[in-house]
Amino acid sequence: MLAGLVLLEALSLALIAALVIRQQGRETHLHARQRLVNQANSVALQAQEALIQQRFGWVGLSVKMMGEAPGVAFAMVTDPAGNVLFVSKGEADRRTLDPLERAQIPLATTDEPRIFAVGND
Repeated sequence: MLAGLVLLEALSLALIAALVIRQQGRETHLHARQRLVNQANSVALQAQEALIQQRFGWVGLSVKMMGEAPGVAFAMVTDPAGNVLFVSKGEADRRTLDPLERAQIPLATTDEPRIFAVGND
């Protein structure tokens, strides 16, 4: 009987631990997603201001700074047709969107930020 109680206690602890780990994973994912939205909005606003003032070099600087942020693999700015204009690492003319990335362009609107999960990054 004592072994059964110990087993029941161990199972309940394992269940609680699994629930806590799952909840923490969700919160971590939500925070990471919100951080990406904020970073994307920041680059978009900086690019918009630079383009209005016709200071195209500033867009490149903003993209490079964002690419150096922790948690960002790379950053890039494209035109509505999917042509890469600025990229944080490497040369923009050497980087192209793959078909999965290009397929996401029509889903983007100017009213809401979107995060596209493409590949492992």
